[in-house]
Amino acid sequence: QSARMQMKNVWQLGVLSVLHRMPWVRFLWLKGGRRVRKTDLLLKRLIQKVMRRPPGSEVAYINRTIKQAKATAWRRLKRRFQYPNNWLLEGQPNENALEIPLLGGRLIRLLGSEDPSSHRGLELSDAAVDEASVNEHLAELQAEALEPMVADKNGTIDFSFTSRGRGLAFQQHALGEASNPQREEKYQEYSKMYACFRFCCFVHG
Repeated sequence: QSARMQMKNVWQLGVLSVLHRMPWVRFLWLKGGRRVRKTDLLLKRLIQKVMRRPPGSEVAYINRTIKQAKATAWRRLKRRFQYPNNWLLEGQPNENALEIPLLGGRLIRLLGSEDPSSHRGLELSDAAVDEASVNEHLAELQAEALEPMVADKNGTIDFSFTSRGRGLAFQQHALGEASNPQREEKYQEYSKMYACFRFCCFVHG
């Protein structure tokens, strides 16, 4: 168990160290193995981003479907605002709308990507897209909804994925490896679960 936790910490520290050296990054693509807590990192960064934004700002965690977003992230997100962090709340989490109100009228919401065009009316300053490698609506979601939405706020979008799939995430991964192959680092195997584990972080913008 301690070896597994060590591996998860190594992955997250690797991501954060890269971002610390490149604070200008707006579009981040994160590739990692299963159970290295990619979702936890996305949620942590979303909370940090929204609290740095002006009052009234909104951010969103997005998964393939709203049902998957709730199953994957809703409990984890609520746990982050339990005591002693409950002072950040401005009201109670909305279980129906899957929204958490924060100080200053800020808001974190969970969304699905079944209908990307339905997100065009939102005013998000930042977003995080999970399971990007198996999201069949990712290209439309990114180009038609998210990027135009965050452009006027100089907002950011984090994408996380595994090596599964051959969609947009795979194309971005191939592009990142071709343009900067030294960004990929291989770590030693700590357990069978983490055999063939790879960390790859590449950026756009």
